[in-house]
Amino acid sequence: MNIPAGDVVTHAAPLEPPKFLDLLKDLGSRSFNGYVAWVGEGLDGLEEGTVVFLNGKAVAIGYTQLKYNRSFDGEQAVAPAMNVIRAKDVVYSVVSLTVPKVNLILAFNDKAKISPMPPEKLWSFVPKEYSDEYVRGIIKTLPPSDIDRIRVLAEYGLVNVKVGEI
Repeated sequence: MNIPAGDVVTHAAPLEPPKFLDLLKDLGSRSFNGYVAWVGEGLDGLEEGTVVFLNGKAVAIGYTQLKYNRSFDGEQAVAPAMNVIRAKDVVYSVVSLTVPKVNLILAFNDKAKISPMPPEKLWSFVPKEYSDEYVRGIIKTLPPSDIDRIRVLAEYGLVNVKVGEI
């Protein structure tokens, strides 16, 4: 997702799920404009979720699996992005933006738009524990040469994927 620079409110803070829910509720009650991004260690590398807020409601969302450079935006990104909250060693940042900058995000990231969603509804997509299904799905879509490389690495225990899982 293309996002302009803004005013950093919180940078790389450890994410604790119960407190993170309180943060999201607070952003909603304050009619926050900006975005929240979080990064955690998933099945096979870092995963990132980003939610853009306009007047306290989530209006765009993105998910990226960094190692495989795969991204999803909009409705299909909601579940994997919220899944990252349950990954290992998650940190988050909050960045405040002006309304015109949020509108720029929406204009240039049409696929990332979602129906305006209050933080509590967004939180309902957070699973009880991290699921590796999204990364496994990404691995299955990689070109055959990449899959072969992952299988070789898996034989030597150098990736978090087990031999035979792909």
